[in-house]
Amino acid sequence: MKNPKNEKVILSASVLAISFYIISILFSLKSNEDFRGEITLRSLALNHPKKIVSVAPQKEKSDNF
Repeated sequence: MKNPKNEKVILSASVLAISFYIISILFSLKSNEDFRGEITLRSLALNHPKKIVSVAPQKEKSDNF
């Protein structure tokens, strides 16, 4: 037998925790001076505390065709 009141408390607490987590992520992104209203993988990588940035290698321009 399950207690429906206990399940509602757990569900509401988890929804509240997830919403606070999302709001904190949005505020940390907005506090960045390079924030333009969009969340990109590059901005998330640049804001990472360990500064892990992986950029795809660029092909060098050559005069040969």
